[in-house]
Amino acid sequence: MGLATAAGLARLGASVIMLCRNAERGNAARERIEHDTAGAHVSLVASDLASLGDVRRAAAEVASRHGLL
Repeated sequence: MGLATAAGLARLGASVIMLCRNAERGNAARERIEHDTAGAHVSLVASDLASLGDVRRAAAEVASRHGLL
């Protein structure tokens, strides 16, 4: 999902999990959303969607962090 979508969902009060290829750029986007949106709940998971192994790792990380398993 794009930055505008993530920001819009955060403004609506949703907890947003951003999946980004580049952790540095993803953290900058997360910080921007949190700065612009009071009370925003945004987390970041870095993952290379071209790698099935990395997608599985990212899914396990999301499930572990957010109590989905």
